[in-house]
Amino acid sequence: MNAAKVLDDLKRRFPNEPEYHQAVEEVLSTIEEEYNKHPEFDKANLIERLCIPDRVYQFRVTWVDDKGNVQTNMGYRVQHNNAIGPYKGGVRFHSSVNLSILKFLAFEQTFKNSLTGLPMGGAKGGREASQGACNVIENFFQEQYAQCGAGQEEPFLKKALLYANRFVFQKAAHEEALAGMGTTAVCALVRSGNVYLCHAGDSRAYLIRDGKLTQLTHDHSYVQELVDCGTITEEEAEHHPQKNIITRALGVDYRLEPECTIVKVQPGDLLLLCSDGLTNMVPVEQMEQLLAQGPFYDLPDRLVDAANENGGSDNITALLLAVEPTEVHHG
Repeated sequence: MNAAKVLDDLKRRFPNEPEYHQAVEEVLSTIEEEYNKHPEFDKANLIERLCIPDRVYQFRVTWVDDKGNVQTNMGYRVQHNNAIGPYKGGVRFHSSVNLSILKFLAFEQTFKNSLTGLPMGGAKGGREASQGACNVIENFFQEQYAQCGAGQEEPFLKKALLYANRFVFQKAAHEEALAGMGTTAVCALVRSGNVYLCHAGDSRAYLIRDGKLTQLTHDHSYVQELVDCGTITEEEAEHHPQKNIITRALGVDYRLEPECTIVKVQPGDLLLLCSDGLTNMVPVEQMEQLLAQGPFYDLPDRLVDAANENGGSDNITALLLAVEPTEVHHG
């Protein structure tokens, strides 16, 4: 195999797809030397079978925005390779997405899964992972909160996530159909004028005060690491094609190091706990506008509706907490 020749041929057959070309180039340049030690690979036409998706679907999505205007987006579904599990990539139809980015993501995810040998994502038990983790954390609060004394809030929350991690990891290890499943998580405990947060992954917690959102958690993601080291800016991170790669999650390893945060809160503050299905679809400015109007109990639904209207490319979770003047003690 000549990596440069393969890439030139790919660019000729699929022009104007820079993200996809970049992904293929990085992989081919890495494996070229080892690949050429195996003539049977060429006989099986392995490179073309690895680089070109099995199927690509392109379709129109018509929707009506908040002002009653009819909008049209293009939607894409790329099924790259299912050699080690269900196709990865999902359906995307946000206005910022194009076919090149979807082919990039599907190609990259195929190789990422092949390196670990474990398919991961919604098709491989994402729903079971998130539901199982929520059940474990809820039960832990019900059974252990009465023993959580002053100054024990962070260890308490961390222990809840560690228990959930163990549950998801062991379930995945014993059920082949769920191998590789995982989930992100964020927990909050409001007590004595503070909110204690514990999270793993890119699910977030926000403070809403005087109509302004402030992010309280730090994403555990590849793109956030690029921002932290100055490789890309916050603005570039918003639309980075590798934004979906997380560096911590419940269930993917028996070891987990959740991150804890303590923030002072005051009466009238709101706390928003949400998944990236919301934050990837709804800009902060739009969330602030939505949270500034309507009854409190309707606000989470308004956020979810906005995320769906903006493309809804992932599962969406939004939980809102209000800090009240007087705490109610249970137990």
